[in-house]
Amino acid sequence: MTTSPVQLAKDLHRRMGYPLGKVHYGVESYFKKWGGYGSPLRHVRRISFKARNLKNVLERKRTAQAITRDLKPEMAARLKEFREQGFAYISDLVDPQLLAELGKHCDEMIGTRSESAKSAASHPFFFPLTKPEDYTTDNVLLRFALHESVMQIVSAHFGSVPFLYPISVQESRYFKIEKKKQRASQQWHLDYTDVGDDAIALWVYLTDVPTVDQGPLTILPIPASKKVTNSFFHGRIEDEQIEAAGLNPDVHPILGPKLSVFLVNTYKCYHMGSRCKEGQRRVVAIFPFMKSADADNFVKITTPVSDAQKLVICR
Repeated sequence: MTTSPVQLAKDLHRRMGYPLGKVHYGVESYFKKWGGYGSPLRHVRRISFKARNLKNVLERKRTAQAITRDLKPEMAARLKEFREQGFAYISDLVDPQLLAELGKHCDEMIGTRSESAKSAASHPFFFPLTKPEDYTTDNVLLRFALHESVMQIVSAHFGSVPFLYPISVQESRYFKIEKKKQRASQQWHLDYTDVGDDAIALWVYLTDVPTVDQGPLTILPIPASKKVTNSFFHGRIEDEQIEAAGLNPDVHPILGPKLSVFLVNTYKCYHMGSRCKEGQRRVVAIFPFMKSADADNFVKITTPVSDAQKLVICR
C-alpha cells in the first residue's frame, strides 16, 4: 500500500518529536504570559482561536440567529441600553419562578457554607460559596444560566452563542485593609481574558444592596470609561485618578433589592466593589459569558439539554 505524502510528513514530524507543536505551544505561552491581561496582543490570541475553531464559530452564529429571530421589543431596548452604557437591569425579563427558586437555593447555600468559607489571600474580603458539585445541568444555577431569556439576550449581544465560564456565588464581607495588594477588586479596573475582550456578566444580588454601605458593584459607564487614562498594560487605578479626570459625577453604584438581576460589561466599564462597611455584607451570583473561550469544560450534563445549550457549556 502506497503511503501518501501527507502521512509521510506526519510520520516524520512524529519521529522528530513534534517540533511544530512545540513552537506553537511556545508562541501560545508567550501571548498568554504577556498578552493575557490588558495587552493588545490578546487580540492575536482571539483571532488565532477563531481560525482554529472556524466550524464551531460559524455554528454558533447560525444558532444565535435562530434563537434571537423573535426578540421581544423590551429585550431589544434593554440590549441597546446595555451596548451603550455597559450595564442594564433585566429583572423583569427573566422567569420570576426560576429567579425565586434560584434565590431559595442560594439562601440554603449561604446558610450551610458561609461559616466555613475561606477567602483567598489576594481577595481577603471575598468568600466563594460555590463548589464543583454545583456545576451540573440539573442545578438551578445552570438552569438559570441556560434559560431561554438569558440565552437570547446574551446571544443577541454577541451575534453568537456564548461560552459560559464558571458560575460563582460570592459573599463579600468587611475587611480592614492593611496592605495595598489586599485591595484587589476594590480598586478601579477592567477585566480581561487571553482570548479577547468582549464579555457579559449577569449578576443576581442575593442580599439587599440599598446603599453603598453594602459594597455594591460600582461602575463607570462606557462613555466615561473611555475617558480614563491608563497604561499600555491596563492596571488598577485609584479613586484620585477618577476624580482628577473629572469623572466622579459618572460613578454609578448599582443598587437594588435582593434578586435584582442586571447585565454588566466589566471589560468595557471600569468598576470596583466589595467596599463593605463594618457590619455589612453582600452576596451575589455571577454568570460570566464570553464570546470566545479557550478553557476546559466545567459542567457535567446530568439532564437533557438542547443543542444550543450544549454550545454554551461545552468546549
